Amino acid sequence: MRRQPVGPTLPVVLALAAALVACSADAGDPADLGTDTAEPDVDQLLPDDRGSPPGELVVEDLSEGEGATVTAGVLIEAHVGALRWSDAGEVAWTWSAGQPYRIEVGAGRVVEGFERGVVSMREGGRRMLIVPPDLAYGEDGAGTEVGPDETLVFVVDLLSVDPDPPEEAPGDDLDQLGDGS
Repeated sequence: MRRQPVGPTLPVVLALAAALVACSADAGDPADLGTDTAEPDVDQLLPDDRGSPPGELVVEDLSEGEGATVTAGVLIEAHVGALRWSDAGEVAWTWSAGQPYRIEVGAGRVVEGFERGVVSMREGGRRMLIVPPDLAYGEDGAGTEVGPDETLVFVVDLLSVDPDPPEEAPGDDLDQLGDGS
């Protein structure tokens, strides 16, 4: 398991990681993750006693994949869950819709912390990202779903990596994650 950075919020991050590992235990072999990837349990993602959020991007591999590696410019297909740190409220959740997101990494169509956080992820893996406001929506927030200065927690199940995306990479379902501006 790879963790970065480690700071004063280590106990909180470790508690979150333990909860996510527990709720991903039903996913089976990480190399065999597909569209039927086990959905994380929302109630276990963020404990009630989580305290203050970390001030830096936290990237935690909950299960490492064995497939292709994400780099800037690739098109990924992934199930994505996004929660607000403040109240564990759902911002985006693709498992319930049965439709993963398709995202061109590095195209600036999603928040910066998400793009940074998925780089180096391997196909078939599950990763948790804790994204501070300055790498998400900042002091402006995003509509009614994300308030000002909100930290976001993502869980990402990487289903596929396409190193040669088409000229016009799909982005029709990216509006829920926004571009952070």
